[in-house]
Amino acid sequence: MSMTDQGATGLVERILVAVSGSGDAEALVRHATRASERCGGELLVVHVLEPRERGTPPGIVESLREHAARAAATFHTVVASDVPGAVLELARSAGATRIIVGHSGRARWPGARRRGIATTIARQAGPIDVQLVATTPAKPPARGAARGSALSRSRSRAAWVAAILVPALLTAGFVPFKARLELGDVAMTFLLGTVAVALLGAWRPALTAVALSALLLNVFYTEPFNTPYIADPHNRFTLAVMAVVAAAVAIIVHRSAVRAREAAHARTEAALMSSYARTILLDDNPADTLLARIREDFGLRSVELREQPAPVASPHDQEIPIDATTTLVLDGTALDEARRSMLTSVGVQAVLALRHQHMTSTAAEAKRQSDAAALRTALLSALGHDLRTPLTALTMAIGTLEDDALAITPEDRREMLSVADDSTRQLRDLVDNLLDSSRLATGAVRPLLRSIGVDDVTVRALASVRGGSAVGLGFPDDLPDVLADAGLLERVIANLADNALRHGGDPIRIEARHTDGHVALSIIDHGPGLSPAARAQLFEPFQRRGDRDRTTGIGLGMSVAKGFTTAMNGAIEASDTPGGGLTVTVTLPAAPDPEPRP
Repeated sequence: MSMTDQGATGLVERILVAVSGSGDAEALVRHATRASERCGGELLVVHVLEPRERGTPPGIVESLREHAARAAATFHTVVASDVPGAVLELARSAGATRIIVGHSGRARWPGARRRGIATTIARQAGPIDVQLVATTPAKPPARGAARGSALSRSRSRAAWVAAILVPALLTAGFVPFKARLELGDVAMTFLLGTVAVALLGAWRPALTAVALSALLLNVFYTEPFNTPYIADPHNRFTLAVMAVVAAAVAIIVHRSAVRAREAAHARTEAALMSSYARTILLDDNPADTLLARIREDFGLRSVELREQPAPVASPHDQEIPIDATTTLVLDGTALDEARRSMLTSVGVQAVLALRHQHMTSTAAEAKRQSDAAALRTALLSALGHDLRTPLTALTMAIGTLEDDALAITPEDRREMLSVADDSTRQLRDLVDNLLDSSRLATGAVRPLLRSIGVDDVTVRALASVRGGSAVGLGFPDDLPDVLADAGLLERVIANLADNALRHGGDPIRIEARHTDGHVALSIIDHGPGLSPAARAQLFEPFQRRGDRDRTTGIGLGMSVAKGFTTAMNGAIEASDTPGGGLTVTVTLPAAPDPEPRP
């Protein structure tokens, strides 16, 4: 299974909106949504997570994803230090024709350059249109966060320059006044400069500033001057304390930067892992979606889960072993050890999702095959009886009528003809139910709904059922018509009446009533009834109302009745008849009153 970035083609306009973790993200998404609706284009929302980012609060990625979902847009998160480059790379790979980005006159992402994210994107976008949307300036990060941020290269270079210049400038500034200054005052000033270097840079520039400051203080401000020797023990102690304090501050700042960098990485990893976990829990196809997210988030060309052993498709592939049999193969930018470790954890989730998907698919296929086998077994078993019985009776009746050696009285002849007629009717009903079940299974039933009278359809249905003339009817005079298909409703009533005549006890009635915009048609018998468990399975195929009742049909009549009723936007249910028996009620929407003619 793999996920490859193939770009986008076609003439559809694609708008990419770049959002940060500030509060104006929703406003930007709304603006981009209106723009995409005006041009009928597609909308993509991208948020770039910097490895050392501290400005995005926990959970902001999920909030941005919800904004995108409400706008019917696709959401992308990308992990990259170069925010403008990551936005432009995604825009080009997705075939975006326009980029919308907020512009407040100041950098919107922590660590952005002086020109800001928006202006850099506009300058480097090339043929892609860039629209700058005025937004409220984002609040700058707190001082503690700024101090704890990981050090950029430019800041590190500035720290090395300051480590040399600050002691040198302080020395040059105080030398003309050294006769009037106490060593302690000068040392405290040098200590302040060393602390400033430590806050600006890491421990190496700070310790360099400490060593240089101590040397310059010793040479220019302690007797004997212009020599490294310190005659006064008090001066030695002062310089030693200044050096120790400055070194301690440098080490503390360095450790703070390291911990802040680790915390930022952990925060970014936690945000991504939370998003991946959400994908696994909520997505219908989590494995494919997870691989696509990994490719987008880490700026890769392709991501693939391979079963070992598998040939390496490209010399640029990076392999991350997941377990003994599976490897995550990445094609794209080389990843550091921290990201590879994170992808190992994500890969485990992808493998679990893929295996769960395979297990679910296998279980569904096994259930489908089991159901099909059970259906075939039930069908063959039912056909073995329901075909043989009427065929045997029909053959016997015809054979008796054709036997010239038998002295058949007129009454016997009428009896044989009646048996043949009943057997033929049973075979016809069996074939009709099989055909109707096939139509329902394939979705071929297309009811023609129109206003019809229930009483007329009921009379026609009973005329097609043996013994239907004995069924009593109870229809009020003001009963409205129903919206139904006349042919389907006739089959429903015929099947239900036939079922009641076969298994119910006299008297059998069909009654109708009008309630809440619907017409309820009830077929009522006073037979032995059904248990709650049997009633729950009454409308399933191949259900018989009695194990010993050999006159029962194949068990499709009630199933067909339910299928046809559902197709006509109706409902069917079975309940106990008061005093004993079974009542089956079909509920259909009443037809609207016809508009009066002008």
